[in-house]
Amino acid sequence: VTELQKALGKADAVIFAAGSRGKDLLQVDLNGSVKLAEASRQNGIKRFVQLSSAFALDQDKWAQTPILKDITDYNIAKFYADRWLIDHPGLDWTIVQAGVLDERPATGMVAINDGSYGHNAISDVAAVLVRSLGHSNTIGKVIMMHDGSQSIDAALSSLK
Repeated sequence: VTELQKALGKADAVIFAAGSRGKDLLQVDLNGSVKLAEASRQNGIKRFVQLSSAFALDQDKWAQTPILKDITDYNIAKFYADRWLIDHPGLDWTIVQAGVLDERPATGMVAINDGSYGHNAISDVAAVLVRSLGHSNTIGKVIMMHDGSQSIDAALSSLK
């Protein structure tokens, strides 16, 4: 049993929201996610929610989207972390792809899966990560989010 497995214990769910701020993309943003997901699976923790980046799974968008073309290496790490979750069975995963993170007060209002990206209050992103745990319809879903006009719970409930 690894130290990570010992630290996790028998939690009900795990949320991966760590980030290296571009300083150690492979160790934190990619391998940190994979190690935590695998430790969760080995501990029998089924529910896993991961914070990702807008369009992380759509590489064609990276060069077309002004903000994303400056963080290609970050999106590569997120692409492979997201793909690992999708491609390895054993977890009831949700991937939350947020756009630009802003340090400002939460609005509690979001838009999800509308085909676009945008700005997000960090607290709203955190709320979506946590509240997705209470919505079984988010399992196996990639949720693209940004500021919007729907309450978080209403937006999550509307996912198909």
